[in-house]
Amino acid sequence: MQISRDQLQQLIQLSVQHPPAQKQAMLQALVDAVEGGGSAFAALAGTPLQPLASALRVQAGCLVVPDAAFTQEGLRSCLVDAAAGVAAEEDPLPLADATEALLVEQSAPMEAMQLRHALEMLLTVGEGTQISAVVHMLLQLAQLDGPLRMHGGPPSYGDLNNFHQHLNVLSNQLNVLHEQSGLGGYLQSPFFSRSKFELFALQHVQLMVWLQRVQQGAAQAAGKAGPDLQQFLLQIAHAARVLFFQPLLLHAAQVAQYVRSVGAVGSVEPADSMQQAMQYPSDSASDAERVEWLHLNLLIQFQSLYRDVLCNAAVFELHYSNAEAGLFQAFSRLEEIYTHLIGRFPASCPLSEQEQGVLTQLCQKVVKYFQDGKQIKA
Repeated sequence: MQISRDQLQQLIQLSVQHPPAQKQAMLQALVDAVEGGGSAFAALAGTPLQPLASALRVQAGCLVVPDAAFTQEGLRSCLVDAAAGVAAEEDPLPLADATEALLVEQSAPMEAMQLRHALEMLLTVGEGTQISAVVHMLLQLAQLDGPLRMHGGPPSYGDLNNFHQHLNVLSNQLNVLHEQSGLGGYLQSPFFSRSKFELFALQHVQLMVWLQRVQQGAAQAAGKAGPDLQQFLLQIAHAARVLFFQPLLLHAAQVAQYVRSVGAVGSVEPADSMQQAMQYPSDSASDAERVEWLHLNLLIQFQSLYRDVLCNAAVFELHYSNAEAGLFQAFSRLEEIYTHLIGRFPASCPLSEQEQGVLTQLCQKVVKYFQDGKQIKA
């Protein structure tokens, strides 16, 4: 039986969920094999097309499957797919480690299979939970015709105002996810782990940092018009999808998965429940227990502050009153207090060194924002 090189190339493109560079390597290995310069079809090993790797032979520039090879398991279905141009099913790529990991900054679009898996998981675990409304909105936005569309068709760009509208709706859903109607409702929960609450708060901060980067990038559209503006819209919309929307979907999936486990029948109270963590330390509490309480409350306050100040800077006036100036100085002292606590009680702080670095940088950014703001003139 013969199969054309074009058919096999098409099947590799459709069914092998690897980064583009790896796909290109597979295609080049195929060309080399047909032209006599390659090492058979070893590049297909470990993919849904693996049965073809040992069965295919090259004869007179054609790809041939010997009759004896048809006894091999899985080969016939691969050949049917190749002849029809149908994509073979591959196990979905796993989501980022949802155990205790911060989000990873992304620089390229997700593979189609990974994106589909993230959306399906979000739909499955988000149903019937306290955050189901946010989940449904995120799924709609991922398929909504516009500059941030990620599934169901190509994005459409319109004008800059349209981009800002879509981005604002998306950023609003991120914040709603962490308000009282969402994760904020678990602040005193006996079943919600403190370590998870802190992790999700830090991920929220990460996403706001990336959102702010997109917003700052969008500000560079000033003065652009015509083809230059359209090209800029393509670039900034791509950045918003990759840098902000993709990790937001992964974050929401992690949150939904944990929230579902918290609400499950027979849930067991964790040793570090938020209910216990939020209780004010008693007179007999140790220094370490007092620092842990302060650490958690600082994190929650900085999370709220960062959302209100850095992502909604327009709500603050350019002229600061004496009371506001005093408040800014207090935040400067908060950074000093936090730095002192980290240095004095390193063993009592539950965050990892990487997570502490995120919070320390946040403190520094907030202080710089206030210091710069005090220099703003009318």
